[in-house]
Amino acid sequence: MNDLTRLYNSTDGYMFETSLTFHGLFVTDLNKFNDFDNELNLNFANDWRVSIKEVELLVRDSAVRDQQSQLTEAVDAALELARKKYREVKYFVEKTFANSTAHRNEFGLDTYADVRTTVPAMILFLEEMHQACTKYALKLINKGYSQMRIDDIITVKENLREANLLQEMFKKGRPTQTQERIAILNKCYGFTSQVASAAQIVFEGEPSKAQQYVFIRSIEKGKSIDDNDTPTDNNDTTTDNEALLS
Repeated sequence: MNDLTRLYNSTDGYMFETSLTFHGLFVTDLNKFNDFDNELNLNFANDWRVSIKEVELLVRDSAVRDQQSQLTEAVDAALELARKKYREVKYFVEKTFANSTAHRNEFGLDTYADVRTTVPAMILFLEEMHQACTKYALKLINKGYSQMRIDDIITVKENLREANLLQEMFKKGRPTQTQERIAILNKCYGFTSQVASAAQIVFEGEPSKAQQYVFIRSIEKGKSIDDNDTPTDNNDTTTDNEALLS
């Protein structure tokens, strides 16, 4: 089997940053892309985001321990915010349903102690707590709670889920072999390249918009993401979309 080679000529750092930027633009323009190609949908965006996260973990070996510590701190912080949100909800639940243990238990007051230290369990717990708060929203609001605070339960849950996802991906171990690294980089670039190409058609009548999706191809080929470098200046670059734009 032949060795893999990078599918792009720019630096890995530039590819990563550009892919992240294109992804943000793509999500904003999702409906236009989906009208053009129905496979350019939310599932595509989610798969692309996972691929970007995999590239994000390709860092220098010397930074592994620091990154692991940072990811753990992020999870711990998100978990503490989840506990804080629970204590907030608990206060208003006990105020609203002072005489009904059954109602209070719908919000998880009887199971919280069993899940408070386990991230996956807390993620599910927050979802169930949000459903209960939504069910009894009017009663809670009448006792001083607010819809904004109820909605914030989902934000807290998603932040915890995201922090946990990054940590779990890291725990699986970052690829150390060159071929594994190139495969991950190429996969991310595949999403980036497809959207860049589609954008030239989707925004054919909006040149300035199409330009936002142009991938600059540097002449400094093959630099690693470990170099933390940037593309060369515009006098020494071409773009992967030049043929489409000419």
